[in-house]
Amino acid sequence: SLEIGEVSHEIFPFKLASANEMIKYEDASSISISGGDVNWIFDKIRGRIASATYKSDTILSNGAELMILPLHSEECKTEHSLNIPFLNNTCADWRVGSVVSEEAADTIKIRVKGTYKEAEIVLDYFFLNGGLLVIKYRFTATADVNPRQVGLVFSVPGSNRNMSWYRQGFWSSYPEWHIGRTSGKAVPFPPDAFYLNKPGARPEGEWRFDANSLGTNDFRSTKDNIYWAALTNANGTGIAAISDGKQAFRSYVNGNSVNFLVAGYSNGGAEIFFASHLESERRPLKAGDNFEGEVILKVVCTE
Repeated sequence: SLEIGEVSHEIFPFKLASANEMIKYEDASSISISGGDVNWIFDKIRGRIASATYKSDTILSNGAELMILPLHSEECKTEHSLNIPFLNNTCADWRVGSVVSEEAADTIKIRVKGTYKEAEIVLDYFFLNGGLLVIKYRFTATADVNPRQVGLVFSVPGSNRNMSWYRQGFWSSYPEWHIGRTSGKAVPFPPDAFYLNKPGARPEGEWRFDANSLGTNDFRSTKDNIYWAALTNANGTGIAAISDGKQAFRSYVNGNSVNFLVAGYSNGGAEIFFASHLESERRPLKAGDNFEGEVILKVVCTE
């Protein structure tokens, strides 16, 4: 499967929200930004988006939260437990320093300064016409960490569990069942999902449908080098992350919500047998080191 000639990587099977002039309303606790059928609510107290709606559908319920996921591995053991706690936490002890909004031309900007236990951060939210949101972030690490993934985490309602994506592949062709395929669709718990309760149990289906509380391997695995990745509801309404083939996307079930990470940095992990091969991908952060990135989100629909 070869791409020949000019190939557009920005085409995806969704329509964008209508481009209407945005109206901002601000009080002591929140900022409301409305433009046509899209409405954003920004919580000034918590320093993050409280919700985003398209018509009557909620398409975003929280974000952004910083994730600096550390590398983690254990020794090789002859007896293995399946009850491994998930290493999936966002940064801790979030404290808002300031929230300032301003308007310029067709853009409404909100700058948030704050601190986590692991970093000091500045986030600039740019709300543009047509349901487009650009978030630029820059943080300074306050402790040494060797990260597995670094980026921003958002939440959508549990009903927005239909994930689809298009990414740049390492290979030119993948089997249709492969979790690393360049494009595809997945839900966290399809009818073919199965759960293994003990080591040595015979799998009941394809490996991509092996599931835990976060979803199946197919749904929760990192999609590297994305051009876009989306989470939508049954009506085809939702949110899409747009990239240039250099970011990673990962979705996972979190209680009644679905979280997704747009990572500006992602590597192959700390698996001990491949550690020497993956060493060149490492990007350790020392206290005082800076890291910056950008996340582009679009409100999408199929109407």
